[in-house]
Amino acid sequence: LRSGAPQELFFQALAAASVASMSLWAPAFTAARWTAGPAPGEARSLRKASEAAPPPSLTPAAASGNSSGWAQLAAAGASLVAAAALRAGNRRRRAAPAASNEGVKVITGPAVFSGVQPAPAGLGFAARGQAETSSTGRASRIVANVRTRKGMYTRWRRKDMWLSLSKTYSNRRKNCFRIAKQAVMHSLKRVYRSRRLFKRERRELWIMRVNANARLHGVPYHKLINKMKESNININRKILSQLGVYDRAVFTNIVDAAIPDWKEIKEQKNYVKPEYTVEQLDDIAIPYLEAQFPDMYKDPCVRFNRKVREWGVEYTVDVGSPEEWREVLPKMPEIANFNVPDHMLMNSRIQFEEMPLEMQFAVPDKDEPQYQRFLNQVKSKWDDPKLQEGEKEGVSRDDWFAEEPQSWF
Repeated sequence: LRSGAPQELFFQALAAASVASMSLWAPAFTAARWTAGPAPGEARSLRKASEAAPPPSLTPAAASGNSSGWAQLAAAGASLVAAAALRAGNRRRRAAPAASNEGVKVITGPAVFSGVQPAPAGLGFAARGQAETSSTGRASRIVANVRTRKGMYTRWRRKDMWLSLSKTYSNRRKNCFRIAKQAVMHSLKRVYRSRRLFKRERRELWIMRVNANARLHGVPYHKLINKMKESNININRKILSQLGVYDRAVFTNIVDAAIPDWKEIKEQKNYVKPEYTVEQLDDIAIPYLEAQFPDMYKDPCVRFNRKVREWGVEYTVDVGSPEEWREVLPKMPEIANFNVPDHMLMNSRIQFEEMPLEMQFAVPDKDEPQYQRFLNQVKSKWDDPKLQEGEKEGVSRDDWFAEEPQSWF
């Protein structure tokens, strides 16, 4: 007013100075005008300082030369201050932590009024770039409590995946998601186990088939595999089993290449001892019985019989008083028919080691002292007059082969 400037220009300069002072506290103010807040439908805040309103310009009346140079200079300076304040307000400034509050980040500046919340300290956020040395540098932004949630489409897609695997199930195991998921998980476990069991069982089957075919050639499975490895014949068990089933001639060629003497081994393994003939059994058994019963052909208390069976020859020697036998036989007629009950035998179910009959029924040597004492005891009874009265006459080894058996009656 003192310089003679118009009143309208004065109020414009005052408004520009006011805008410049208020822009230091709230970035929502513009240099063109002061608004209480964004109108409905307008942007909440300016995105960049370059998008802000242009600095206020002088009116045509002031530009025509009616105002002084000092007023124009003040208006231009106020406009520049307002633009610089708006540009600085869009940055988030962080102050260094105070000495009394260690580990606490304090955010100052216009960001406090623009809705930016300070990040809690001590949460273990990593710093990027020059965030530790500069609070306003690039890449100094702190992000706290970040949590990613699954979208509904992800949940639906996974639910459809589990239900698609349970379509062939029955009842609620097909429709109910929780039960279907549990059933599918158990099924997948069983399928996982079955895939390995199948391989194991296949290998066992191949080994069984190879072993069966190897036994036909007189060699066991382990010996065949060992000889094949020594002969550098690299054929796995699957192919060997198939050859044994579909082409046994090729399998025989493999055995012949691995074990050239397999035929001799087979003959030795399949050797069957010849059975004794009836004449051979008589030559072994009758001399043995005569040595055990020296008075067989003289003593009236001895009866002997021989009967040929399907399984061999049966020899029986009955010793005892004739009167007692005449009382027992009517009560137990099976004894007369060579059917001796097991309870009358001592340890009838005993199993002996397989050995030749010549060794089992060997005739004792007459020069043996023990056998000589036994013969002396038998000969001492021959002098008994009772035995001499009932002495058998005309009985010899030929009576073993008589058609009619000897009887106590």
